[in-house]
Amino acid sequence: MKKYIKYILGVVFLSSCSGNTYISSVPAMPVQFIYNVLAEDPAFVPANTGAYKIIKERRYDTDYIGYAGLLLYVGMDMQHHAFDLACPHCLSTQKPVEVDGIFAICPVCGEQYDISYGYGTQTKGISKEPLRKYNCIWNGTTLTVRN
Repeated sequence: MKKYIKYILGVVFLSSCSGNTYISSVPAMPVQFIYNVLAEDPAFVPANTGAYKIIKERRYDTDYIGYAGLLLYVGMDMQHHAFDLACPHCLSTQKPVEVDGIFAICPVCGEQYDISYGYGTQTKGISKEPLRKYNCIWNGTTLTVRN
């Protein structure tokens, strides 16, 4: 009996690890971006839900902004979120997604992604995956975005 319990626990443990890996169709590019909110835009704080910034160009040699650029967003959960500007369906670097309220919309295919709580899930269109999301670290004055 103990042998079967160990076997079942082993299978459950190993199978639970396999679903955590997300592979995006947006190419994996380096992301390292530091945004000094107090110096550059004091209104871009967690209390200002719905605020966003679009980063299409590197400012410094140490900046890496992903595949098509960065969309920085303050969600309804009062947290900073970061996404790649490339639509996972079109993969265009020339025509990145545009923000319209709580949605990021692809100007090429019309795909619509809900960014309100930082998930970037598709809500309208034919895409089968969300926007590529990056990690955000907020220390009270500076937002660091990286993958």
